[in-house]
Amino acid sequence: MINKVKKYWSIYKKLAKHRLSVLVTFSAAVGYFIAQGRSILELGGAVLGVYLLSAGASALNQYQERKYDAQMERTNKRPIPAKEISANSALTVALVLILAGSMLLYFNGIIPVVLGLLNIILYNVIYTPLKTRTPFSILPGAVVGAIPPMIGWTSAGLSLFHPTIIYIAVFMFLWQLPHFWLLLIKFGGEYEKAGFSSISRYFNTK
Repeated sequence: MINKVKKYWSIYKKLAKHRLSVLVTFSAAVGYFIAQGRSILELGGAVLGVYLLSAGASALNQYQERKYDAQMERTNKRPIPAKEISANSALTVALVLILAGSMLLYFNGIIPVVLGLLNIILYNVIYTPLKTRTPFSILPGAVVGAIPPMIGWTSAGLSLFHPTIIYIAVFMFLWQLPHFWLLLIKFGGEYEKAGFSSISRYFNTK
């Protein structure tokens, strides 16, 4: 029984990109604390809601990219291409996580849940399909990383248009751009082989 639980937990962590989702959650918590929020319930809703949405988006992304993941060495050990979980089961997990995360954020107000769902749209509907077409898909991808602190901030009841949270969001956006591009440069050949658009097509990276 314990071994089975460990097995499923291991699959879940890879499907949800657990470590990355924890970091995303931390950025939401930072936004809440900077806003000087003081409610344990608000903080809990923001933190758990963002974690579940991030985990769900990651699982949905792996469902969407399962054919590409199977072709790349750095991703072919993910749960779906490794046949640790079926594609349909992964999709079900993703949708349940997204629904649960949205419900939790809703208790903090309409703005946090709208921001959360906007991130799903940006990541899974816009960024993910664009990855096969242009390396500049990282622009909406970087916006995704800028939104979690805004979710934490608005969960504390403060305005989305306050200069402080706008500065934080812009910093998060700009900070991610070189990280994304360095990955595209480092794994450019592998990305192109799998069908993704690499920056090396547009710039000489040698």
